[in-house]
Amino acid sequence: MAKIIGFNPLTSALAFVQRWMAGKLRFISESVDLNVRLPDGSSARIFRHAVNDLRRFASPSTLFHIQFEIENGSFETHRRLSLLLIPFFTGLRGFRGKCWCVDETRTYHGFYAWQGRRHAEAYAISYAMRFMAWRAKPGTLKHEIVDMVGNPYNIFPHKDQPLAGK
Repeated sequence: MAKIIGFNPLTSALAFVQRWMAGKLRFISESVDLNVRLPDGSSARIFRHAVNDLRRFASPSTLFHIQFEIENGSFETHRRLSLLLIPFFTGLRGFRGKCWCVDETRTYHGFYAWQGRRHAEAYAISYAMRFMAWRAKPGTLKHEIVDMVGNPYNIFPHKDQPLAGK
């Protein structure tokens, strides 16, 4: 697969700064503490939700779901570390949004909205995934790429709604 221009940490961090300063990256507090229904019927609680200004973009068409466990460290440690990493993927070309979630077994879930499948596929082999593999408990890192249905906000379900694309 051809590499998508802009899939490197420095380019992403610079784009993040531009979007943040222009007010185009928003954190949606109304989603925090809502539940996402997972394909196996269990649920995960949203602890952070960010979106790019979707008015400038066509609706995202692809959802990237990643899940993993952390061997060491508390939820609070993971939550803080995940804040530090935001500039290194929110500025990637094709990124439209992310919900950070954790379930009752302390499995972490990331639901990313991407402009298209090629962006999600590029993310799956990017530096960000290599970093997550390094942090994850061995054997727990899994991901899937699914086509979305509906408008951009359907990927961030409201309480007890099933995840779009499932």
